[in-house]
Amino acid sequence: MKKDYVSYIEANALAHPNDVILHGKTPTGWSDITWREFRDDFVELSQTLISDGVKEEDRIIIFSPNMTHWHVADMAIMGIRAVTVPVYATSSPSQLLYIASETESHIIFVGTQLQYDVTMELIKSGKISPRRVVVFDNSVKLSDGYGCYFDEYKNSGVNDTAQAEYKKRRSEASENDLATIIYTSGTTGEPKGVMLGHDNIMQAMIIHDIRLDMKEDDTSLCFLPLCHVFERGWSWFCLYKNCPSYVLTDTKVIAEALPEVAPSCFCSVPRVYEKVYQKVNATILSGPRVKRIAFNLAMRVGRAYNEYGRVGATPPWYLRLLYSLADALVFKVVKKGIGGRLRIMPTAGAHVPSFIVEFFHAMGIKLMVGYGLTETTATVSARPYVNYQLSSIGTPLTDIEVRIGENDEILVRSKTVMRGYYKKPEATAEVIDSEGWFHTGDAGMIDAEGNLYITERIKDLMKTSQGKYVAPQMLEARLTSDMMIEQAVVAGDGRPYVTAFIVPNFEQLERVAQDNGWGYDSREELVAHPAVRAMYEEKIDALQVGLAGFEQIKKFTILPDVFTMDTGELTPTLKVRRKIILEKLHRELDLMYAGSGNTSGAGEK
Repeated sequence: MKKDYVSYIEANALAHPNDVILHGKTPTGWSDITWREFRDDFVELSQTLISDGVKEEDRIIIFSPNMTHWHVADMAIMGIRAVTVPVYATSSPSQLLYIASETESHIIFVGTQLQYDVTMELIKSGKISPRRVVVFDNSVKLSDGYGCYFDEYKNSGVNDTAQAEYKKRRSEASENDLATIIYTSGTTGEPKGVMLGHDNIMQAMIIHDIRLDMKEDDTSLCFLPLCHVFERGWSWFCLYKNCPSYVLTDTKVIAEALPEVAPSCFCSVPRVYEKVYQKVNATILSGPRVKRIAFNLAMRVGRAYNEYGRVGATPPWYLRLLYSLADALVFKVVKKGIGGRLRIMPTAGAHVPSFIVEFFHAMGIKLMVGYGLTETTATVSARPYVNYQLSSIGTPLTDIEVRIGENDEILVRSKTVMRGYYKKPEATAEVIDSEGWFHTGDAGMIDAEGNLYITERIKDLMKTSQGKYVAPQMLEARLTSDMMIEQAVVAGDGRPYVTAFIVPNFEQLERVAQDNGWGYDSREELVAHPAVRAMYEEKIDALQVGLAGFEQIKKFTILPDVFTMDTGELTPTLKVRRKIILEKLHRELDLMYAGSGNTSGAGEK
């Protein structure tokens, strides 16, 4: 009988008891957790859960931002052959209600006051009735004493009976056990619970170990939501490889944490790298002319140097010398701001413009662009260290089969493919065919060298009233590559032409407005300023060079407010929920097609 994932984590704990494996952020710094402490915590919690009546295959919710307690609870739940159900920390009461009701979860772990209050709202209204609410953060104020703190609960049920049952379940645990149900946040439609087993997890660990060169001194920064398969899968891999992680609860302090922690690796979404690119360019452009010249020269050297590495060749001696100078005088300053040690940076979730990748690679920071889904236990493909194509999403990992089906749809067959959607057999049958091929819903192609390319989400493709298909994500990626554009949403389905909503990078825009003396009293006035509109029109024209006429944005509206997760406009991985946004802005959208008025920066190009 093959082992479950937790068996490998226990083996690491026993082999390296005194090594630090987790770092938790505290008001005074970082607290260290050794393997021994980590294992003691999750074993004690496992036994308490058994004493609390948790049976095999019971579903238990973790509704919390990233914390070291999150990892402890995850291992404890899976260790007793129960099933972890993560819920995004920003979820609304209705979203939590849907998941709690469908999974019939009777124990809910919550993180902060926000998650506790959302849970209590449902309990007080009688919509859910869990027998236990366990709170990670000791500063949370308990309502009428309902609930208990994690530190008190963790070992409250440890006794001889629970220990015996724990040993029994560990002896019977196997890779055939269901490990987790991860609900897809989705940009449209009803959420679906993706069922992943320990066999899916273990296969993912094995094939990532083949592709990634994780070293003994590597450290990671955990800041994407742990309830998302990308960060959770990466964190599983870090534990599997004995790679310590710094667990960041407040994502607003990433910029401060990077130089403080100096990680050598982390996973992230493209928007994080785009913002770094924009910030560096803004700093250089606002600096003295000699600084701009030096940076541009260094980038030319870096691009030439990296091109040899990309194809697996050795750069000539003079280029190696020039690169050493560029690195010492220019690149090290930039890299210091993001820790200075980064070398493995898997990124996925959206299109990454090639110039963004070249920018980082020129400085010796390798973005490992890849592709994956919750249904495939994250990674399907990733760019190798050498012999990769900049416009591709890499080559499939070992033992993952990929082929192109009807309508250019990417199909995947692998041991990492999910068991199905929880309580949704019809939805499962729609995406996994009789031969085991998972239909991703993404359109793409494979070249002669085996590189995979993605063009668009098939369901996201827009068809104009002229019968032309347009890929909105491609256009949005082009727009947000500009340092003056923070967010963009493209529309045009069933309409005569393509339009866009533009959210400025207000930090940059306000600086430009101040430098040019453009007076305004509010952001509404700022985005409606004629000079602002003219500037963005010029930028959009430049960004659309090379596009077919039917793909080009004909009208746009500049918005005074950013899209956020709290308002439901962004997924927890910062992807725009286009359907929700367009529904909220339907009046502004109709205005762009009516051709009348010019409000909130709206108008014709």
